[in-house]
Amino acid sequence: MFDLKERPKSKNPDKAIKVDVSLPRKLHDDLLAALEARGSDLDTFLAVAARSYLRVPSEFSLSTVLPYKKYSGELLETIIRLDPSYVRWLLENNASFRMNELAHRLLDQVDPE
Repeated sequence: MFDLKERPKSKNPDKAIKVDVSLPRKLHDDLLAALEARGSDLDTFLAVAARSYLRVPSEFSLSTVLPYKKYSGELLETIIRLDPSYVRWLLENNASFRMNELAHRLLDQVDPE
């Protein structure tokens, strides 16, 4: 079991998130070996991965700053207008990327399928 405090911007910063991770033995052993070879451990790996997940908003609005490498730091509205095919690619290939209704409407207006 792994505990992680939510980010400070949360409405309830003292709320802990419990995550139960089950892996096949071989995958677990391979992951531990890879982390050990890099001078790290499973607790650190899980903490970083969980914090990264918490930084992604549950739903992107037009004023959301994108956290993804290609357009990191840019507003979603700007990227919809400049590169709508990238936004469609994110929708199809990134399970954590969900947009609100206004963002979907703008995308359909800028780039009708």
